Amino acid sequence: MENIYGNVDVTGSNLQMKRIQSNSATVGTYNTHTTAPPDEEKQLKRRRATVVLVVLQILLFLFLIALTVCVISFYFTASGEMSGFKNSITNSIQQDFNTSVEIKEMKNYFMEKEQIVSKQLETVMKEKVVLMDKIKKLSNNLASFCMSCPIGWKFIGSSCYFFSAIVKKWEEARDDCDIRNSRLLIIDDKKKSSDLKSHYKKSRYWIGLRSDDKDPAVWKWLDGTNLGFKNWKSGEPNNYGGKEHCGEIVSEGWNDAPCDFATYYICERLSPC
Repeated sequence: MENIYGNVDVTGSNLQMKRIQSNSATVGTYNTHTTAPPDEEKQLKRRRATVVLVVLQILLFLFLIALTVCVISFYFTASGEMSGFKNSITNSIQQDFNTSVEIKEMKNYFMEKEQIVSKQLETVMKEKVVLMDKIKKLSNNLASFCMSCPIGWKFIGSSCYFFSAIVKKWEEARDDCDIRNSRLLIIDDKKKSSDLKSHYKKSRYWIGLRSDDKDPAVWKWLDGTNLGFKNWKSGEPNNYGGKEHCGEIVSEGWNDAPCDFATYYICERLSPC
């Protein structure tokens, strides 16, 4: 095979060659560039690799430094937060413990107070029973004392009464009642009059009623009080003959009679109760 080369252009370091193959209509074009020697190319690649490696190492070192700073910062931040959280939990636990202790102390205190109050209440109840017994006895004794009257006297209503068995003038009857630590009967209400009526054994009795010395029309009881309740017999008092200045009880009611007239009388001793 015969090769023919033509149209060769050489410009600088570039060589363009055209190959013409005679036995075929094939034309091949070759571009040839000038290259550095193999040793220099290897050194260049090594230097490039070294630079890249150094840059990567520097970047990795910087990344590690940044990562370390971030980790340290995160550690201190988290450590501070954990410390604060731990202190908060510790304080909360301590407060809960203190509260629990206070509650326990208060519970014990109130339990002790409850026991003391219970004992005091029990003591008071016992004393109350004893006191009630004493009051009952005193009440019975007082009732007996209040209802007790001297021999020959009658207990009616709430007072003692002496119904005389002999007759005396009004002033003598008054004096005899004084000697007996009593007074001539004063009837100041209807109930008292009704209670005494069933005990009248005689037809008439002096009572502590007398007309005023200055005004015979005015009648008063021995204690100086005016008449409130009145139970005069019909037509009385009439001061017959101008001498009837003392009051007496008769079957029909009250009557005025001469004070020097002798008749029975009723003494009254008020109950001290």
